[in-house]
Amino acid sequence: MGATNTTLVRVHTVLFLEVQHSHAHEYSSAVPSSPKLVSVSEGADFLSVTWAPPEEPNGIILSYRVTRISDTGENAVETDGDTLTTKLYGVVACQNYTVTVAASTSKGFGNESNQWEIYVTGEAPLETVKCSGEASRNFSVTWDHGSVTCKDQNYHITWNYTVLWSDDKGQGSEKVPGNETTYNFLDALPHTQYTVCVAITKDTDGSVCCVHETAEDAPSQPTIKDISSFRGDARISWSPPEEANGIVRNYNVSWESATAPSGIQTFDDVSEGVVKGPEACHTYAFSVTAGTTVWGNRSESRDLDVVNYGSLFLVLRLPFLRVNCLCTLVIIKCQIILFLVTRIVHLFV
Repeated sequence: MGATNTTLVRVHTVLFLEVQHSHAHEYSSAVPSSPKLVSVSEGADFLSVTWAPPEEPNGIILSYRVTRISDTGENAVETDGDTLTTKLYGVVACQNYTVTVAASTSKGFGNESNQWEIYVTGEAPLETVKCSGEASRNFSVTWDHGSVTCKDQNYHITWNYTVLWSDDKGQGSEKVPGNETTYNFLDALPHTQYTVCVAITKDTDGSVCCVHETAEDAPSQPTIKDISSFRGDARISWSPPEEANGIVRNYNVSWESATAPSGIQTFDDVSEGVVKGPEACHTYAFSVTAGTTVWGNRSESRDLDVVNYGSLFLVLRLPFLRVNCLCTLVIIKCQIILFLVTRIVHLFV
């Protein structure tokens, strides 16, 4: 009975060891997955390369191989498994390079990483980019660098903007020949913040930026919504301009007449007001203008007869006619009129 127990234990032990050995062999047979290039940038006479390790190392990473490919051939350098950045010396200006990286374990190298394309200009990095242009929608971007070395090489200008009076956003880009160091923005959007970046290559890692805010401009026309007259005053309301082009600070309400003096009354940033300047018993053309730091154009005009009257309700007792008369007495500056018999109440049935 004891021998039987011993045999069973030995068989179980052998099987267990064989299973463990089988799984260990399967795990270590795979090479690592691909690393991921993080950045490739140009130095004085080298390329600086940085990468992230493979997500599936499948063992201990022993080394990395960084490969540089150009029209003149292929060159590779190796680093140890703890290094995630290196420099590739011997690059030549005015050439395109493709960079990849691969990782190795004791089982060998895995697949190459993603490819990174870079054009080597041979130029020192840009240091200063300036935006300038006061109180205008035009501004200039300048950089202190001199012309580029490579034939037909361009500077790359990119920008994004936020319209401060509407929160609209946008972006754009342009190429500038290598013998120029200025780019002009003409008739840019008013009251808008621009961030402009300049780079020798399309790779934004080497770009230098400046920020500029354009000046406000005249707003578009408001729209008169309603206008009326009561006791010599003109009451007017309006809608704000669709294109503010800045911060609307004031509104001017103006009036003109062929038979009376004209005038203007200024309001703060409101949408209605009572105008007290016009004379009664005259017809006026009213219009509204909005202003930022610059006044815009007048709205379409609305005609109004300015009156100076009030309504007084009277109850007239006419006993000889056996009725009460509810009337409206309208008093005008130029005349007195009794009209609008609104209701007659019989005193006697």
